[in-house]
Amino acid sequence: MAFFIGAVIVASVAVSYVMTTQAMKKAMKAANDMAGVLFNKESNIEPIPVIYGQRRVGGVRVFVSTKDVSGGDKNEFLYIALVLSEGEVNAITDIHLDDVPITDSKYTGLYTVNVHTGADDQAYDDLLTEANSDWDSTHTLSGVAYLAIKLKWNRDIFQGIPEITALVSGRKVYDPREDSTSDGYVSGGVSTQRFANPSTWTFSNNPSLCLRDYLTNERFGKGIPAIAIDDAAFGSAATDCDESVVFYVGAPSGKIFETNAVLQTDETLFSNIEKLLMGCRGFLPYTQGKYGLLIDKSKSSSFAFDTNTIVGGISIEGESKENKFNRVIAKFANPAVDYQPDQVVWPESGSSEETAFLSEDNGTLLVSNLELETITNYYAARDLARVILKRSRSSLRCNFKATSEALQLSVGDVVTVTHPTPSWVAQPFQVEDITLNYDGTCSVSLLQYDSTIYTYDLAAQEITYPQSALPDPFEVGAPRSLQSASGTYIDDDGTTFPIIQLTWLAALDSFVDSYIVEWKKSSEAASLYQSVSVSGLKFDIGNVESGVTYNINVYSVNSLGVKSSSLSVNAASAGDTTAPALPSSVTATGGQGSITLAWVNPSDKDFSNVEIYRSATSGGTFAAIASVSGGFGIAGSFVNGSLVNNEDYFYKLRSVDYSGNKSVDSNGNPEYTAEVSATTNAATLTPRENHGYVYLILPQDAEPSAPTATDYDYDNNTFSNLTSTWQVNPLPVTSSDGKYWASSFKVIESTYDQSQPAITFSSAFVAHNFDGLVTFTNFNTGLAASTTTIDGDKIKTGIIEADRVRIDGVGLSVATSGTEKSLIIGDGGVTNAKISGAIQSTAYNAGLAGWKIDKGGDAEFNDAVFRGTLTAASGTIGDIQLATGGDIRSGQTAFNTGTGFFLGDVAGTPKFSIGNPNGANLRWTGTQLIIEGQTRIVEAGNEVLAVTTKGGQTNFSSFVKVAEITVGVEGSVNAKFTIAGGNSSTTAYGKIYVNGSGYSSTSSKSGTGYSEFTKLVSNLDAGDTVELWIRSNSSSYTAFWGSYGLYVTEGAVAAVTFEQ
Repeated sequence: MAFFIGAVIVASVAVSYVMTTQAMKKAMKAANDMAGVLFNKESNIEPIPVIYGQRRVGGVRVFVSTKDVSGGDKNEFLYIALVLSEGEVNAITDIHLDDVPITDSKYTGLYTVNVHTGADDQAYDDLLTEANSDWDSTHTLSGVAYLAIKLKWNRDIFQGIPEITALVSGRKVYDPREDSTSDGYVSGGVSTQRFANPSTWTFSNNPSLCLRDYLTNERFGKGIPAIAIDDAAFGSAATDCDESVVFYVGAPSGKIFETNAVLQTDETLFSNIEKLLMGCRGFLPYTQGKYGLLIDKSKSSSFAFDTNTIVGGISIEGESKENKFNRVIAKFANPAVDYQPDQVVWPESGSSEETAFLSEDNGTLLVSNLELETITNYYAARDLARVILKRSRSSLRCNFKATSEALQLSVGDVVTVTHPTPSWVAQPFQVEDITLNYDGTCSVSLLQYDSTIYTYDLAAQEITYPQSALPDPFEVGAPRSLQSASGTYIDDDGTTFPIIQLTWLAALDSFVDSYIVEWKKSSEAASLYQSVSVSGLKFDIGNVESGVTYNINVYSVNSLGVKSSSLSVNAASAGDTTAPALPSSVTATGGQGSITLAWVNPSDKDFSNVEIYRSATSGGTFAAIASVSGGFGIAGSFVNGSLVNNEDYFYKLRSVDYSGNKSVDSNGNPEYTAEVSATTNAATLTPRENHGYVYLILPQDAEPSAPTATDYDYDNNTFSNLTSTWQVNPLPVTSSDGKYWASSFKVIESTYDQSQPAITFSSAFVAHNFDGLVTFTNFNTGLAASTTTIDGDKIKTGIIEADRVRIDGVGLSVATSGTEKSLIIGDGGVTNAKISGAIQSTAYNAGLAGWKIDKGGDAEFNDAVFRGTLTAASGTIGDIQLATGGDIRSGQTAFNTGTGFFLGDVAGTPKFSIGNPNGANLRWTGTQLIIEGQTRIVEAGNEVLAVTTKGGQTNFSSFVKVAEITVGVEGSVNAKFTIAGGNSSTTAYGKIYVNGSGYSSTSSKSGTGYSEFTKLVSNLDAGDTVELWIRSNSSSYTAFWGSYGLYVTEGAVAAVTFEQ
């Protein structure tokens, strides 16, 4: 069946690798697309790639979760589901974490990995359910190849979620040559496969079989039915792809056509088919309703065109400069460098072919860049580059009309043309296109064909360059030769302490800048390690106990804070073994519920403390109750509190030194001071006294007898055995005239808490309850006339005389000092409303002396001491101003404004400046520390003025600036830098610029390994920038720089500013 297009019928059309090279000429893809398959992404919508053959890939993190473990760190375990590709794949092996094989010893015990090849019926992974119940049995990721990974956090190994890659042997594919029911079956061969049964398919990187799988796959491919595939053509093409060649002299044979591809499913089908065709020099003709495959190779003509078959005019199109090349650069993923992008160039530089081609093209370099995304073989990439270049130089095309006999041809077939107009006799051509016209003729498009270009060109052996030897920041060299010794530390006052002295040799690692020492007693748990960071190669562990063994570890730490493995030793300090003398002049003094001990510490220089022992009986069992430290030869004391009064207690003391030695006698037995004792004192509280009234319970006319009682409770104001007709509380009911009987009492102790103190009651007397207004009037002319009225809770009178008055809970009393009396107002008795305007000291003199606080909230103090926190929004302290924005300044009104200083926040950036009248200043801008104004002359030398070891790289073939140092000095400096090439084909160039202009001669370093260069830079002024510029010999290679610095005859005190 054919497709109608306009006025013609398509007889044979094709997609081919020739079309792909033309498309690449118009739209190049960057090599980092190839490297991009090695990175990890995190997404639930990222397209899943298809892998044919074998490739190292990263993947898509579709599930990430952490889990805390009891007793461990927070988020100690990380769980990841990393999708690699569409399934089912043949195998997943050689897993790397951050470019290091997961089998490396540093990952031991830190990972668990389960591999899933992507079968449609694969089960879910219960490893991931450990982290999150959301991952359950429904999450099988059917038909997807993935890794289930569990990682245990280790700060010295991981700096975050690691990049994970794996080597994937891709899809199993169908081979029609091994299916006796297929048109592509090879007679006499095995018949183990069936297209309808994918379980019979096998892994293969044969380009023909991979392309056929992609065309027929319904999930991610074209989904073409099997009846539309010419299996005979695909089988024949597969056989062509299986042919082997010898890559170079002495090499074993290998296949020139293999597909090792990562196809992105978000690319168009056409784009992916072009990539597959490019890798095998394939043509994909569509003829008579079926897709076939032809491999472009040397073959004989299948048809001859001449004037009998050419019925129309012939048009000839010569080669164009746009599609003609004399150099082809082919980029491919190279397994030799862990599938990173690599490239091959044909013809080689300086070869006879290059010389001839350039001569033919008048010296004009015509370059084509190819992206070979299915090729991972250096020799295959080189050979394809050679074929494409030679085809471009034999690109004569012709078009003509022919008889219908041309319909027997397919795209890719080789034919000959004999025609008098161009004087061609059996000129070979290759069919590019055939269409059937309405008049029965065919329009034929042919491309010049040269069978000699397909013969494999024996290559020189590939040179595998070592990868750049950049240090792994997570591989830290350990310290060496850790030694320990027992020692004694003598303090300034002569006190001695036992110590363990440690020494070690530096790690053989230039990036180590400190060491961590940790130690604990051998008997202690690992959680009790103590640690310290040191910059040198020795450390003394103090505060150790003599004779006790300690576990000691020493680690190296690099500038990123990553630790090395430990160097360990078990050690003990012998210290001194001489016991200290006993304390002297020991005394015990009894007190209220306590006993105070006093003594004099021994004069031993290493005295540490006194142990105190106590017993309840003389000569009884003594138990330690306290330890008291102090200086040697001075007095010591201890108060033993919370004791029972009127009890005897007995004490002994013993000395201890810093080595842990305790006082012993001449025979080495424990020795204590002579027993001392004391008795705690009885209580000495002041006896109490109380007064009050008791009341007859029922009204009566006759005077009752006075009450009696046997005891009194001061706390509750209650009596024991009070006469039953009397009570302490006032009567709620009185007689009709408001009268009732009362008696006053007095209770007095002779000693505190006396049992049955002296109690006296007065004779009964009449008391009154008044209801209404009561008026008392004095008419005695010898006294001042006055009237007192009592109306409910109000009393109105002239003078009230009393020793003490209480009003609304606030007491008023009088304090007497000599002849002067003062009114004392109880707490809360004076409020703000009672103060007229201000309170002030008697010596207050505005601006000169005393203090004043007014009701408006202002205060003035002549002198004040604050022992807490002083909070102020603004103010002035002497010459120093505290601004409302939080700035502190004196002299300067803002950041860097002349003489004085400024410290504060400027638009969210903390800044500091200090300057003098001469214009010199020191300032922190938030990103730079700058010293200016103090001109200093320096001379070139070998002492560091400023240096950086940050390093970097570039693949620019013209100079680019990689670092600069702005100096605050005048004079000359030595500018030193190190550069290196990324491989043996790379030459790195370095040059010093001053203020953006070239200054020094150019230095170069070929190949790997850093070399240092020194350039003298003279006549510098303060503020000049001295810059390092580097370049590579080619944009295809990478140049590196390692360090850069300025050196003078004396130390670094000048102002410098780094920019990188």
